Amino acid sequence: PEGGYHLITFLMAESGKPVRGILGPFDQVKEIINKAELEPDLFQLRKTNSLYHIEIEKLLLPSKLTGNQLTARPLEQKDLPVYIQWKTDYNISVMRASKTPMLNQLMAQEATLDLKNQNAWLLEKGGELLSACTIVARTHNIMQLGLVWTPINNRSRDYARSIIAACLFNAWSSPIKHCVLYAFNSNIPLKKACESIGFEIVSEYSHIIFKQELVLKNFN
Repeated sequence: PEGGYHLITFLMAESGKPVRGILGPFDQVKEIINKAELEPDLFQLRKTNSLYHIEIEKLLLPSKLTGNQLTARPLEQKDLPVYIQWKTDYNISVMRASKTPMLNQLMAQEATLDLKNQNAWLLEKGGELLSACTIVARTHNIMQLGLVWTPINNRSRDYARSIIAACLFNAWSSPIKHCVLYAFNSNIPLKKACESIGFEIVSEYSHIIFKQELVLKNFN
Protein backbone atom coordinates (compact mmCIF):
# COMPACT_ATOMS: atom_id res chain seq x y z
CA PRO A 1 0.00 0.00 0.00
CA GLU A 2 2.95 2.39 0.45
CA GLY A 3 3.41 5.04 -2.20
CA GLY A 4 -0.25 5.69 -2.96
CA TYR A 5 0.08 9.38 -2.19
CA HIS A 6 3.12 9.84 -4.41
CA LEU A 7 1.42 7.91 -7.21
CA ILE A 8 -1.65 10.14 -7.22
CA THR A 9 0.40 13.36 -7.09
CA PHE A 10 2.56 12.05 -9.94
CA LEU A 11 -0.53 11.33 -12.03
CA MET A 12 -1.90 14.78 -11.26
CA ALA A 13 1.35 16.38 -12.39
CA GLU A 14 1.37 14.34 -15.60
CA SER A 15 -2.25 15.09 -16.47
CA GLY A 16 -2.32 18.66 -15.25
CA LYS A 17 -5.68 18.03 -13.61
CA PRO A 18 -6.82 18.37 -9.97
CA VAL A 19 -8.57 15.61 -8.02
CA ARG A 20 -12.30 15.44 -7.36
CA GLY A 21 -12.36 12.00 -5.74
CA ILE A 22 -10.37 8.93 -4.76
CA LEU A 23 -11.32 5.25 -4.86
CA GLY A 24 -8.76 2.71 -3.72
CA PRO A 25 -7.63 0.15 -1.15
CA PHE A 26 -8.36 1.33 2.38
CA ASP A 27 -4.71 1.67 3.49
CA GLN A 28 -3.68 3.62 0.40
CA VAL A 29 -6.52 6.11 0.72
CA LYS A 30 -5.76 6.54 4.42
CA GLU A 31 -2.12 7.31 3.52
CA ILE A 32 -3.25 9.96 1.04
CA ILE A 33 -5.55 11.62 3.60
CA ASN A 34 -2.84 11.68 6.26
CA LYS A 35 0.01 12.92 4.08
CA ALA A 36 -2.11 15.57 2.38
CA GLU A 37 -3.50 16.62 5.79
CA LEU A 38 -7.02 16.67 4.42
CA GLU A 39 -9.59 18.06 6.85
CA PRO A 40 -13.04 16.43 7.21
CA ASP A 41 -14.86 19.54 5.98
CA LEU A 42 -13.33 18.99 2.51
CA PHE A 43 -15.29 15.77 2.00
CA GLN A 44 -18.64 15.52 0.26
CA LEU A 45 -18.46 11.76 0.78
CA ARG A 46 -16.13 9.50 2.72
CA LYS A 47 -17.15 5.88 3.03
CA THR A 48 -15.68 2.40 3.05
CA ASN A 49 -17.07 -0.14 0.65
CA SER A 50 -16.74 -3.77 -0.32
CA LEU A 51 -15.65 -4.89 -3.76
CA TYR A 52 -17.91 -7.77 -4.79
CA HIS A 53 -17.23 -10.32 -7.53
CA ILE A 54 -19.22 -13.10 -9.15
CA GLU A 55 -18.62 -15.63 -11.90
CA ILE A 56 -21.76 -15.20 -13.95
CA GLU A 57 -22.20 -18.94 -14.46
CA LYS A 58 -22.64 -19.22 -10.67
CA LEU A 59 -25.47 -16.67 -10.59
CA LEU A 60 -28.44 -17.61 -8.38
CA LEU A 61 -31.66 -16.32 -9.93
CA PRO A 62 -34.26 -14.93 -7.50
CA SER A 63 -37.58 -16.75 -7.44
CA LYS A 64 -39.48 -13.65 -8.53
CA LEU A 65 -37.62 -13.76 -11.82
CA THR A 66 -37.88 -17.48 -12.42
CA GLY A 67 -41.57 -17.37 -11.50
CA ASN A 68 -42.22 -14.62 -14.06
CA GLN A 69 -43.56 -12.27 -11.41
CA LEU A 70 -41.20 -9.53 -12.64
CA THR A 71 -39.81 -8.50 -16.01
CA ALA A 72 -36.46 -6.88 -16.78
CA ARG A 73 -35.55 -5.04 -19.98
CA PRO A 74 -33.09 -2.46 -21.32
CA LEU A 75 -33.76 1.25 -20.89
CA GLU A 76 -35.95 2.76 -23.62
CA GLN A 77 -36.52 6.35 -24.78
CA LYS A 78 -39.93 6.48 -23.08
CA ASP A 79 -38.30 5.69 -19.71
CA LEU A 80 -35.91 8.66 -19.67
CA PRO A 81 -37.96 11.05 -17.47
CA VAL A 82 -38.26 8.46 -14.68
CA TYR A 83 -34.73 7.18 -15.15
CA ILE A 84 -33.21 10.66 -15.01
CA GLN A 85 -35.10 11.36 -11.79
CA TRP A 86 -33.87 8.08 -10.30
CA LYS A 87 -30.26 8.89 -11.21
CA THR A 88 -30.67 12.31 -9.59
CA ASP A 89 -32.21 10.81 -6.45
CA TYR A 90 -29.40 8.23 -6.28
CA ASN A 91 -26.67 10.85 -6.45
CA ILE A 92 -28.32 13.01 -3.81
CA SER A 93 -29.15 10.15 -1.45
CA VAL A 94 -26.15 7.84 -1.89
CA MET A 95 -23.35 10.05 -3.24
CA ARG A 96 -24.42 13.12 -1.21
CA ALA A 97 -24.48 15.40 -4.22
CA SER A 98 -26.18 18.79 -3.92
CA LYS A 99 -29.57 19.22 -5.57
CA THR A 100 -28.83 21.75 -8.30
CA PRO A 101 -29.87 22.41 -11.92
CA MET A 102 -26.33 21.40 -12.92
CA LEU A 103 -26.84 17.95 -11.34
CA ASN A 104 -30.10 17.48 -13.25
CA GLN A 105 -28.39 18.45 -16.48
CA LEU A 106 -25.51 16.06 -15.84
CA MET A 107 -27.88 13.17 -15.06
CA ALA A 108 -29.81 13.85 -18.25
CA GLN A 109 -26.57 13.67 -20.24
CA GLU A 110 -25.53 10.43 -18.52
CA ALA A 111 -28.97 8.92 -19.08
CA THR A 112 -28.79 9.68 -22.79
CA LEU A 113 -25.43 7.90 -22.97
CA ASP A 114 -26.78 4.95 -20.98
CA LEU A 115 -29.60 4.64 -23.51
CA LYS A 116 -27.27 4.93 -26.50
CA ASN A 117 -24.78 2.38 -25.13
CA GLN A 118 -27.44 0.01 -23.70
CA ASN A 119 -25.91 0.32 -20.24
CA ALA A 120 -29.09 0.48 -18.18
CA TRP A 121 -31.63 -2.15 -17.17
CA LEU A 122 -35.04 -1.65 -15.62
CA LEU A 123 -37.28 -3.92 -13.57
CA GLU A 124 -41.01 -3.65 -14.08
CA LYS A 125 -44.31 -5.30 -13.24
CA GLY A 126 -47.43 -4.66 -15.27
CA GLY A 127 -45.78 -1.69 -16.94
CA GLU A 128 -44.77 -0.06 -13.64
CA LEU A 129 -41.05 0.66 -13.28
CA LEU A 130 -39.68 -0.68 -10.01
CA SER A 131 -35.87 -0.60 -9.96
CA ALA A 132 -32.79 0.06 -12.11
CA CYS A 133 -29.12 -0.78 -12.46
CA THR A 134 -26.38 0.42 -14.78
CA ILE A 135 -23.25 -1.03 -16.34
CA VAL A 136 -20.38 1.44 -15.93
CA ALA A 137 -17.52 -0.51 -17.51
CA ARG A 138 -16.87 -3.51 -19.76
CA THR A 139 -13.76 -5.33 -20.91
CA HIS A 140 -13.48 -8.50 -22.99
CA ASN A 141 -14.71 -10.78 -20.19
CA ILE A 142 -15.74 -8.65 -17.19
CA MET A 143 -18.21 -5.89 -16.48
CA GLN A 144 -18.78 -3.53 -13.57
CA LEU A 145 -22.15 -2.43 -12.26
CA GLY A 146 -22.61 1.07 -10.89
CA LEU A 147 -25.94 2.54 -9.90
CA VAL A 148 -28.41 0.16 -8.27
CA TRP A 149 -31.51 2.11 -7.30
CA THR A 150 -34.92 1.24 -5.96
CA PRO A 151 -37.26 4.10 -4.96
CA ILE A 152 -38.16 4.14 -1.27
CA ASN A 153 -41.76 2.99 -1.82
CA ASN A 154 -40.54 -0.12 -3.67
CA ARG A 155 -37.93 -1.32 -1.20
CA SER A 156 -37.82 -4.53 0.88
CA ARG A 157 -39.40 -6.51 -1.97
CA ASP A 158 -36.26 -8.15 -3.47
CA TYR A 159 -36.25 -5.75 -6.43
CA ALA A 160 -32.55 -4.86 -6.16
CA ARG A 161 -31.38 -8.47 -6.29
CA SER A 162 -33.82 -9.13 -9.13
CA ILE A 163 -32.61 -6.30 -11.38
CA ILE A 164 -28.95 -7.12 -10.72
CA ALA A 165 -29.55 -10.80 -11.49
CA ALA A 166 -31.50 -9.97 -14.65
CA CYS A 167 -28.69 -7.74 -15.89
CA LEU A 168 -26.16 -10.52 -15.31
CA PHE A 169 -28.38 -13.17 -16.83
CA ASN A 170 -28.55 -11.12 -20.02
CA ALA A 171 -24.76 -11.39 -20.26
CA TRP A 172 -24.80 -15.17 -19.71
CA SER A 173 -24.28 -16.11 -23.37
CA SER A 174 -21.86 -13.25 -24.11
CA PRO A 175 -18.06 -13.31 -23.73
CA ILE A 176 -18.47 -11.58 -20.35
CA LYS A 177 -17.93 -14.16 -17.60
CA HIS A 178 -17.35 -12.02 -14.51
CA CYS A 179 -19.01 -9.06 -12.81
CA VAL A 180 -17.86 -6.72 -10.04
CA LEU A 181 -19.54 -3.94 -8.11
CA TYR A 182 -18.83 -1.75 -5.09
CA ALA A 183 -21.27 -1.60 -2.19
CA PHE A 184 -20.90 0.86 0.68
CA ASN A 185 -20.58 -1.02 3.95
CA SER A 186 -23.38 1.14 5.32
CA ASN A 187 -25.70 -0.09 2.56
CA ILE A 188 -26.73 -3.34 4.22
CA PRO A 189 -29.71 -4.04 1.90
CA LEU A 190 -27.51 -3.87 -1.21
CA LYS A 191 -24.84 -6.07 0.36
CA LYS A 192 -27.48 -8.66 1.32
CA ALA A 193 -28.96 -8.50 -2.18
CA CYS A 194 -25.55 -9.15 -3.76
CA GLU A 195 -24.69 -12.02 -1.46
CA SER A 196 -28.10 -13.65 -1.96
CA ILE A 197 -27.44 -14.15 -5.70
CA GLY A 198 -23.84 -15.35 -5.40
CA PHE A 199 -21.55 -12.32 -5.11
CA GLU A 200 -18.57 -12.62 -2.76
CA ILE A 201 -16.41 -9.91 -1.16
CA VAL A 202 -12.86 -9.83 -2.52
CA SER A 203 -11.49 -6.62 -0.99
CA GLU A 204 -12.25 -3.53 1.09
CA TYR A 205 -11.96 -0.06 -0.42
CA SER A 206 -12.37 3.57 0.56
CA HIS A 207 -14.33 6.03 -1.56
CA ILE A 208 -13.87 9.78 -1.22
CA ILE A 209 -15.52 12.62 -3.11
CA PHE A 210 -14.38 16.16 -2.39
CA LYS A 211 -16.75 19.11 -2.27
CA GLN A 212 -14.61 20.73 -4.92
CA GLU A 213 -11.55 19.86 -6.99
CA LEU A 214 -8.27 19.82 -5.06
CA VAL A 215 -4.60 20.02 -5.99
CA LEU A 216 -2.42 17.81 -3.79
CA LYS A 217 1.18 18.90 -3.45
CA ASN A 218 3.90 16.30 -3.95
CA PHE A 219 6.15 16.30 -0.93
CA ASN A 220 8.13 13.65 0.98
